[in-house]
This record gives sequence, structure tokens and C-alpha cells, in this order.
Amino acid sequence: MGLAKANESVSFVWDSTGGVCVAVARRSGSGLSLLQAFRVGAEASNRWEGVSKAIQEHAPATADLIVLGGALPGAACLDFPFPALSGNDLKEALTYELPRFFPVEPSELEVGFRRVSSPCDEDASATTLRVFAARREAWEDFILSLSAGGIKFDAYIHPFMAVDPLLEGNSSIYLPAVEPDWILERAGSKRNPARPRGEGSTPEPLGIEEALEACGYDAPSALELLSERLEERDGGMASALLLAAFALSSEYRECASTLPAVPPDLKPERYRRARALTVTLAVACALLSLVILGRNLWEVWSAHSKLRAERVRVEKRTAALLSKNKELSRFDKEVVGKISEAASGGVHNPVFILQKLAGSLPEGMWIYKLSIKDRSMDINVRGAGGQGASELLAALNATGAFKTKSSYTKSWKGMESVYVSMTILSDGGGK
Repeated sequence: MGLAKANESVSFVWDSTGGVCVAVARRSGSGLSLLQAFRVGAEASNRWEGVSKAIQEHAPATADLIVLGGALPGAACLDFPFPALSGNDLKEALTYELPRFFPVEPSELEVGFRRVSSPCDEDASATTLRVFAARREAWEDFILSLSAGGIKFDAYIHPFMAVDPLLEGNSSIYLPAVEPDWILERAGSKRNPARPRGEGSTPEPLGIEEALEACGYDAPSALELLSERLEERDGGMASALLLAAFALSSEYRECASTLPAVPPDLKPERYRRARALTVTLAVACALLSLVILGRNLWEVWSAHSKLRAERVRVEKRTAALLSKNKELSRFDKEVVGKISEAASGGVHNPVFILQKLAGSLPEGMWIYKLSIKDRSMDINVRGAGGQGASELLAALNATGAFKTKSSYTKSWKGMESVYVSMTILSDGGGK
């Protein structure tokens, strides 16, 4: 999980006999629980085959972190004072100082470290680093062996790295099953470099109960799991308990980037499917968004096209109505003039004549022109085709007020235009 907060971890710690101690821990709102704790015996031809087999068979699929720990040939984990630097300055200064503690070139070492104390009041310019260093050859042999077995893990952590702050009150830490040649020793509030076993008295190895208490595991369930191993004091199982708890701590998240680097191809791909699903969902959402956007644009364009077509239709209709209105206005003026003309020509009742004409018009036809002189009248009637002309002539003769003399029909804009000449027989005024 990288630097993200983990909820479940499993640690695999190999001892000097080739056995592997396994501890599975889970942190929840109620505290730290020990889910499993056991030792796998040495059944393989070499140490790394045994470690690989133990991881393959016992790493839970639910674990957020898989951490390995144990001694490596030609490796050591030491404490020493160091200037209170940070970031790249600290890494560069550490590379410069390494030859003082490890008699090889820095390029021949695989190094990891963590800060285990802050600058103190006595010397605000100094801090304490815990440094793990292994010969490059031994480290690469370790990595290649695990890679050949198809093993995936998140971090290698030397058990001494997990001591603080869990066992800060212990003056000396001795884990003989894991690190038989070194003792992590403190003097008062200061830390001294770990010393080889044999220089001074040998302290009591770290016990299982002591490790459980220091890590804060739920005591009843943890003690039940380890009831048959509580008397062991070789530091093997205690180291596995320490690493499983340390992996779930904020201290691990702070130092994870400065521990020995694990090649990316050896790190578990727990979230590959989740990432692939996330990418697939993201692509699907993007495509769906494009489809929805395209559909919305199509609907807008379609609605716009319909509105544009409707606007054209209304404009044409409006133009036609305006044209007809113009014709009717002209006709109104002409009719008024003809009425006046008829009145001055001796026609006593022009309104009667217009009523008879209007009553004679078939449906869909109208008077376009009217001319009256004495008792003669010429009209031009326009309208729909069909039987309009014959109906018009029959209706005019049927009024008794007119007698048609001649008529003819022309086509006008797809309609009939009927011209009729007639004699006025009666104007409704007795003439």
C-alpha cells in the first residue's frame, strides 16, 4: 500500500536454523489484534527456498503489507549519532559517513535507515540514526532468490529497525535466533552503536510475552495463540510480532521510503485489477459522457432545425397573407370607387347589386375586379378550380338581377380566373 495506512500485515522472519516465524496482525478501532502466529520448520535445501515456500503457503490474501525480516550474510544494523539534517542532505551526508562504520565502499552496500530520535536539548544539532547496511552481493543474492520463487513483498525490515518506540525502555535488545552476533544497546537516554555479542555481558533475549505487551496486542487472544511457545526466548517469534506491529504504525509510514529498496517487480500487485477496473470505468464514463453530449447536441440541432423550418413556413404564410391583404385593400378601394361610379351613372342601389354578387359566389372564390357602366357590368372572379366557373354563372343568372352575356376562364397561379360580362336587370330600386 506504499505510504497509505494499512490495516492488516503479515511478517516473515527467518532464523539461523532456516525456520520461519510468521505473525499476522490487524489494527482496528478496538486496537491491535494478533490473528495468527506460528513457526514453519526448515524443510528446504537452503534458507531462501524455505522463506519462499513459507510466503507462498502462508501469506494471507487480505494482508495490506507483507514484510520480511532476518539476518543477511555480511549485514549489520547499527545506531550512531548524526547531524540533524533532512531529505537529500541527510542521504548525501550518510553516504559520506558510511566508511567510518562499514569498511567497504558505499557503492558496494545496500543501505536503509530511519531516524530513531529527534535532536535533544543537550545537542540540538544531532540526532540518532539506525542504519542497516548489507553487502551488495548478499542483498542481490537475497533478491534474486526470492524473485526466482515468484515471491512478492512490500519491505525488508531488520528486526532492530522495529524496536523503537515499542521497546524504548529496554536498555539492551538481543535477538539471538535472528541476529546472533549483534546486540542493540543503549546507555541512559543515548543510543550507542550495536555491539558484537561477546563484548561485555550478554543480556536476556527478548521474550514473547514482553514483545506482546510492548506492541500492544490484545492480550487474551494473543496469549491463547502462543500458549505453547511462551517459554521461548530466542527472539525469533518476538521479532515477527515486532515487525507485524511496526508495519501498521505511523513510524513505518514515515521511514518506508528510506528502508532498503525493493525492486518494483517484486512488490505485490494487489490493486492491479482494481486499477484496471478504475481505468475501464473511467473510459466507460468518458465514452458515456460523449454519447450523452452527442445525443444532447443532436437533440438541440434537431430542435433548432425544426424551429428554423417552422420559421420559414410562418414567414411564407405571413408573406402570402400580407399579399392577399394588399389585394383586398386594393379591391376595397376599387369597390368603393365602382360604387361611387355606379351611383353617379344612375344605378340607384349599388349595395343591392353587391349583395347579389356576393351571394352568388361559390365557396373559395372572391371578386377580384368589378366594372359597372350604365346597365352593363364586368366582373373578374378568382378562386379554386373545379366547377367554380359553371357554378358562378348559374348562380348569377338565378338571382334574377343579372343576365350573363359572355364569359371565359383563365388560369391564375394554379386557380381559376373567371371573366363575366352581364346586364343588370334589377338594382333593387325599381329600375
